[in-house]
Amino acid sequence: MEEAFDVRFVRIRSFDDGLVWAEPEPVDPIVRLTQAVAGTWPAYPPYGGLFETVIPHLTIVESMEAPLEEIESGARGAVPFEARATRLELWRQDDGGRWRPHWRLPLGRPGPRP
Repeated sequence: MEEAFDVRFVRIRSFDDGLVWAEPEPVDPIVRLTQAVAGTWPAYPPYGGLFETVIPHLTIVESMEAPLEEIESGARGAVPFEARATRLELWRQDDGGRWRPHWRLPLGRPGPRP
């Protein structure tokens, strides 16, 4: 399992399908985690196999109704920022369409618990 790592979110980007996201650097640890998960559960590819290439990102908003240009512009004032990735989370949509964490797995070897 990948060790915990620092990540810096450097740019705000968008996809045409109503998604505003923050672009991380470096992407290599995120790509390795994605490949490890996909290799462990090949019957459940990332995003249901909809995309040939998975682009590492932090979703800010996913909506066709929200004022995406305004959100994207406002989010630009928050970058760059840094975070430490300490766990892998699997999120899934509930019946109402809300994304919720399903499980969490710590990265690296577990350390002492407080």
